[in-house]
Amino acid sequence: MFENVKNYDLMLNYAAMIFESNKKFNLSGHKTYEEIKEDLIDNTLSDLLPGCVPRGTLFADIGTGSGIPGMVIAIGNPEVQGVLIEANNKKVEFMKEVSAALNISNVTIVCARAEEYCKINRDMYDLCLTRAFGPIYYSIEFAFPILKEGGALCVFSRKNASVLSDEMRNHLQSCGGSIVRGEGSDLRLFSSERGITLYKTAPTPRKYPRRFPVIKREAAMTIEFSDEG
Repeated sequence: MFENVKNYDLMLNYAAMIFESNKKFNLSGHKTYEEIKEDLIDNTLSDLLPGCVPRGTLFADIGTGSGIPGMVIAIGNPEVQGVLIEANNKKVEFMKEVSAALNISNVTIVCARAEEYCKINRDMYDLCLTRAFGPIYYSIEFAFPILKEGGALCVFSRKNASVLSDEMRNHLQSCGGSIVRGEGSDLRLFSSERGITLYKTAPTPRKYPRRFPVIKREAAMTIEFSDEG
């Protein structure tokens, strides 16, 4: 199904590296190569529109873990640049090994806590990505400070933005975001109703992101999805 995807063979090599490294330390909860290939590679690709990341896009993958989805997007789109942000040093070293072994030159791997990185690297990125990162509240608070106006946060999820609760929409708005695409924004990543795309339509106040204990506390008290979700 994915054989015609650009550099799919490299993505399979990447999956094999995850599988081998997973024997030594916990990179992923997936135990077999087939599980890794299906969920981390193929399911990521199936959620994406073909050619969805425009040439020249600068993206950040926040809390990337072993590199999903950012490494897959970078391998499939050599004409874009990505920054993969991860606080776990072993996972960072693994991604650096992947980048060197597979000659992936369009990614930079950063070992940092998301709230610290996103506090100082503001208004830089066209696109932010998160997958299995934690509450969407986290993704909004970390991503919007580093997005350019007109940029987008894309959360890989089984749900979509239409079922976000009023509380989540209020948090999104307070961070400068909207579920409605702003003028000049043409980013659309997902191929189906799965996936949450949120757009930066106004400047993000300097107070964001706040200290992580504050974010964690507020997220725990916030309902993510409406009853219909």
